[in-house]
Amino acid sequence: MSTQAIAARRFPLIDSIRGIAALAVAGFHFYGQLDSGNEESAPLWGRPLHTLLIHGDLGVYVFFALSGFVIACSLHAVRINAGVVGRFALKRSLRLDPAYWITIAITLLAFTVASDFGRLSSKGLFSIGDVLANMFYMNRLLHCRAVVSVGWTLCLEIQLYLVFILLEWAACAVSGRAVRPSVRLLFFGVPTIWSLLVFAEIGPLGWTGVFVPYWFMYFLGVVTWWTLSGVVSARWLWCTVAASAMSAVYMASIEAGTAIATVLAIYAAARLNRLDNLLSGPVFQYFGRISYSFYLIHALVGNNLVRLLQRVVLHWQGGEFNFGRGFTTDHISVNGLWSLLIFMVAMAASVAAAHMLYKIVESPSHRLSRRIRLVPDPAPAKLPAPLETAVI
Repeated sequence: MSTQAIAARRFPLIDSIRGIAALAVAGFHFYGQLDSGNEESAPLWGRPLHTLLIHGDLGVYVFFALSGFVIACSLHAVRINAGVVGRFALKRSLRLDPAYWITIAITLLAFTVASDFGRLSSKGLFSIGDVLANMFYMNRLLHCRAVVSVGWTLCLEIQLYLVFILLEWAACAVSGRAVRPSVRLLFFGVPTIWSLLVFAEIGPLGWTGVFVPYWFMYFLGVVTWWTLSGVVSARWLWCTVAASAMSAVYMASIEAGTAIATVLAIYAAARLNRLDNLLSGPVFQYFGRISYSFYLIHALVGNNLVRLLQRVVLHWQGGEFNFGRGFTTDHISVNGLWSLLIFMVAMAASVAAAHMLYKIVESPSHRLSRRIRLVPDPAPAKLPAPLETAVI
């Protein structure tokens, strides 16, 4: 099997997890409009569902781990040089930029219309510098306003992608034909230790908005792929998991724990030969396919729709509304049916918008990015049995 074929492989379980994570993040945002998350107040839909929804933001840390796994897979057995780095950057740009830029444009249009109708002060509009910084994923580094509210994760992911392939390039340059374990440990172990120390607020950072505190989550995904594909021994994975777990416990961090749980689930599924058939149903796969578009557009569509429908229902019910607590009319606060309906409408509208964005923008740009080969003449490469079953 060529390295190109390996890079083109899809793992249905990975797609499904990504879709579930995107839905969880959207649920977190929509529910946040309906309930403050105040533990002293009675949640709108009962404690178990309330607990799940207020932790939906953990889907972001699932993304980091998944990205490490997928990007490491895409570079499997590829000899990194300047040309590969350039083609990799172009592929990621074609894959991510069009849908992101269209979402930025739609958001700016919405802000402009809101300003024209007096719903938003002109001071709330974005400067040209803000827009350019957002377009090139620099707004966190330059401390500019975010046009797309969830775009902060993309800023970090772009940094993670670029740092990873540059480290791979450096390791290849030092090692020659095959990257020696000692070199790999130097170029990847040291940054991971630094990341864990920064995350634990022990090590220095010096600049906000950089990838460092999140690197170990991304690397958990990388080392999971390396272990499963035979690039490194299983000791690499278990040492990384153990170090990450210590940092998670030290910081009492559910975010780090989520990244760890994600890679352990992937590793277990691969060992059981289930990467190709676990959560492989059409519904899971559909949400996996549109997950990027859904993640980008849900805040603009869903959050604003929740706010709009809240006002409509409030006017109809003649009740009093508090944005932190939610509806306070007896009819709504007792059964929560209106809030559930608003939540479902916002979710459905976001899915519909994401479907259009995916069909019109993301899917064509994805097909275009797949035309770019990282290596012109792919060399043969073989995957262990647990990974050979994935579909193209």
